[in-house]
Amino acid sequence: MAVVVRECRAYRPGMRDADPERPFLERLRTAGAKTAEAGRAADPTGAPTGTPSAHLPWWSPDGPRPRWQTALLGGVGGAAFGFVASAIAGGVYLALRYGPPSFSDVDAMSALAREPIAMAVTVFVAQVGLGVSALVFAAASPVPWRTRLAIVRPAGGFGVVTLIVASTVAIHWVAGMFLFALKSVGWLPPIGEERAAFAEIVSSLPNAWVAPGLLLIGLMPALSEEALFRGFVLTGLLARWPAWAAIGLSAAMFAASHLDFTHAVMMLPMGCWLGYAVWRTRSIVPGMVCHLVINGALFLLVTLVMPGPGGTGPGPPPPAGPAVWLGLLLMAALASPLVLATVRVLERRAHETQPPAA
Repeated sequence: MAVVVRECRAYRPGMRDADPERPFLERLRTAGAKTAEAGRAADPTGAPTGTPSAHLPWWSPDGPRPRWQTALLGGVGGAAFGFVASAIAGGVYLALRYGPPSFSDVDAMSALAREPIAMAVTVFVAQVGLGVSALVFAAASPVPWRTRLAIVRPAGGFGVVTLIVASTVAIHWVAGMFLFALKSVGWLPPIGEERAAFAEIVSSLPNAWVAPGLLLIGLMPALSEEALFRGFVLTGLLARWPAWAAIGLSAAMFAASHLDFTHAVMMLPMGCWLGYAVWRTRSIVPGMVCHLVINGALFLLVTLVMPGPGGTGPGPPPPAGPAVWLGLLLMAALASPLVLATVRVLERRAHETQPPAA
């Protein structure tokens, strides 16, 4: 009886238009069919008829609207947890191998921090911390965790993802050249000691470390960082804020998480571009693929080309002065058509699948 009452209440608007002379069950079925048809017309998400609003994607007009405070606190808390856990894990490893370190001895601590296994431990724990934080926060939300993190098939399919990856490589190429140009004229400080030590370790790795390094530096950040900063933070902000504000703030958080000002300057435009791709494709899959390609390619470049036991020999010194700016202009001119074409495709795809206003 209670089921019938609930069904009657659910279908009451449709039953008011039904013929009162028709049998009750027939009127109930007719009202249910009208409601299902209206739901299919109003639900562009492809969710099954009768799907609760809490199970709809973040971009659906009928879906849940996460609080922006939760998104920001989740991003800050997840990053803090990952970095604190990595520092503790690195300290424990060094203490177990060399004894309790003397934190007042800066030279000794710097030497210990240059050990490859210590680096691997800290990076691994940091990435696990970021990824676990994203999963825990997403699981605590009223939305299924994959929906909350936007780990879904991207709008436009994987052909669009390929175009996004190509544009991302071009943007990273130009951004790296711009960064070098700023450093060559003294407008930007060199990378910090920690980043320099990290690059030194990577460049001196033996070839046996290539596969584990790709997993550690390529795949893990692609999963964990995208899940936290683009999956949890960005999609939560997009549900409440204008796209430019949500993308800008999430990109700033992503850049700041690298803990180096010079490196963050380069990561900021990359974060904005990946955030834009997530916004238009409604999925973090493109960001994951781009992150994997960029990190993996840089790791192979540093490991196999730069001087060190695992490399093939020293490369030519980088240019300086006017040649840098000329190269930057040339690279930007070459990359612009590809990026603009990608933006046009993303805008067209987004408008083709744009959900109606609530």
